[in-house]
Amino acid sequence: MPGSGSVPEPTPPVVPPVVPPVVPPGGATPPPPPPLPPTPPAPPAGPPVYPAGAGETVSPASNGVSVGNAFSWAMSVLQKNLATFVSLAAVVMAIYLIQHLVGNNIGNQLTENCGNGGVNTGGGIALGPACNAGVFAGLGIKWLLSLVLGVLGALASIGVYRAALRRTEGVDPSFAMLTTGENLGPYIITALLYSLAVTLGLIAWCIGSLVVMFLFQFAPLYSLDKGAGVGEAFSRSFNVVKSNIGAVLITALINFILAIIASTLWGIPTLLTLPFTALFTAHIYRQLNSEAIAPV
Repeated sequence: MPGSGSVPEPTPPVVPPVVPPVVPPGGATPPPPPPLPPTPPAPPAGPPVYPAGAGETVSPASNGVSVGNAFSWAMSVLQKNLATFVSLAAVVMAIYLIQHLVGNNIGNQLTENCGNGGVNTGGGIALGPACNAGVFAGLGIKWLLSLVLGVLGALASIGVYRAALRRTEGVDPSFAMLTTGENLGPYIITALLYSLAVTLGLIAWCIGSLVVMFLFQFAPLYSLDKGAGVGEAFSRSFNVVKSNIGAVLITALINFILAIIASTLWGIPTLLTLPFTALFTAHIYRQLNSEAIAPV
């Protein structure tokens, strides 16, 4: 009672009313929320784009093939890696020099022997049976020697072209590229069939040979670089040449001039012309395939 000194009773806490969940008509349970959409995959990485430098293609060519860029890039790379490329080319030059010297020696020996053994018949010099036999034997030896040394020289040149291809990818050249067997089998088969096709083309008054050389000149590179088989290598070379006839024709003419220079002075210019040809052609090859090229 008020005024009697008793303690008032505590006020109970206020409890909020419980709101029942909303149940859709018919008593069905509401569906769960839809899942989040999956994260889209990242776009595929494109070819690398290198920082720009003097006289080089730094990304896949979109405006045609630039022979000038290939020429200046090859010159700059050769200057910066002169010792390695010259050492690789020296092996090739030594083989061709031996072939030249030995072949000339055999020819001179045959001329001397037959000149001493000939009989003057009044209408000319008649060669005796011994001389005739010596001529055929000497020519056979010379042909066999040229074949063996030619094959060795072609195999040795693989190191130069492999180093040039890897340099377009930013890998420094090394002498070990001469001995590695990477894609060696496909390259040898493609190169042999390419040489055979060029030889058979000589039957058509050299026109067929020139056509084969022009259309399929990049076939060996496809085998050496990508391990392509014969059919694929020839097909891809034909397609890129067909689409870039002007630039490829200029490239072929430059390489032809360099080959003539290399054949002088007992092949000594090969020390420079072979590395330059390999670098120049590798750069053109990358452009034809719209592939990025490492800076100088």
